Amino acid sequence: MKAENLAAAFSWIFHPTVMTAALFLAASPALGYGPLGAAIAVFTYSLLPLTLLAALRALGLVSSFDVVRTSQRLAPLMLAEASYVVGIITTALVSRSRGLLLLEVLYLVNSAIVIIVTLLLKFKISIHVSTASAIVTAIVYLDGLSLLPLFAIPAALTWARVRLGVHTIRQVAAGWAFMPLTLVQLFLYLGPAFKH
Repeated sequence: MKAENLAAAFSWIFHPTVMTAALFLAASPALGYGPLGAAIAVFTYSLLPLTLLAALRALGLVSSFDVVRTSQRLAPLMLAEASYVVGIITTALVSRSRGLLLLEVLYLVNSAIVIIVTLLLKFKISIHVSTASAIVTAIVYLDGLSLLPLFAIPAALTWARVRLGVHTIRQVAAGWAFMPLTLVQLFLYLGPAFKH
């Protein structure tokens, strides 16, 4: 398999919406929010944003599912953020799980940071890498250090996004900043790690 094909495969297999669904499914046992909470989160944080992105692509407002052009990023990011707010409200009304609410808020905050950087600095953080590094950090924090090898996922995406020419080294490096950022938020929101 050619390197470019492998890089493209990594980008699709570990697409931000896929990683997001994995987070809310993997975190359920540690945070105890059950199937209903997981379904709400997966729908509003993964499936609905992906559907909205597909609609934007069908309308010609974005050129690809990767949204590689900085000028096209704002609409899908804002629509996704609105979907996350719907998720938080639904969780508060239906699931009422504090752990899930905090995880959803954490995700919302990280996404808002990406939007602010995109708007103010016109800088294209790798959403693939930022999402993967944050999500793997959360899964390891909640489920234990035995899952540290999962950091191979954001590492592979770092290589893939640069190899495909859609990001620079600086842009993927900026994505890794969400690892310590997420770690600090988890500690502040949930306290010391659940498992070590």
